Amino acid sequence: MRFKHIWIIILFSIVLVSLLISRMYVSKVYAIINWSDTLDSYVDITTYKYDVQNYTNILVGKIHDICVTFVNATNQTSLQVYNVTANSTNFINIQNGIAVTANNTYYTLIPNNTLSFDVVYKQNILNNSIINIEMVVYKYSISDCNRDDIVDVFDAVLMGTTFGGTNVIYDMNKDGTIDVFDAVLLGNHFGETS
Repeated sequence: MRFKHIWIIILFSIVLVSLLISRMYVSKVYAIINWSDTLDSYVDITTYKYDVQNYTNILVGKIHDICVTFVNATNQTSLQVYNVTANSTNFINIQNGIAVTANNTYYTLIPNNTLSFDVVYKQNILNNSIINIEMVVYKYSISDCNRDDIVDVFDAVLMGTTFGGTNVIYDMNKDGTIDVFDAVLLGNHFGETS
């Protein structure tokens, strides 16, 4: 009888671990956008370019995780400064030809909001440069906290552990606080997939 209980506990543990592993991060690529930024050849002058690229999340009830990656550049060593920012998030930072900010910076974009990418650059030679950038957009339900492609009890647990906090991923209605209104929104989307 005692061995039966041990086997039940072991079997339950294996099922639980398998379930948790199957719920790990699942990336749902919604779009891949490549763009090139041509830099005019001004020597030792800091240049600002606004709205180089814009991206708007038009999907109701879906959030987008935006990942911007520096791919390559012509005359990269001539870049004294090259920064790509959007909504106060620094996606790419190159100093003296070397990438300082690691790639794969993510930004969570809620429905009906736009990222407007701005560029600041400075070169040390009189030569045009072309910067190639890739933006990958991942799509999730607005209540899918752990990004596993389904709104379920694991999302509720994650949100519950941050209740009263300000983590933007768990703040479903984006009012600045994780509260009962976020829990209701999660409940409304329970069972939903991307």
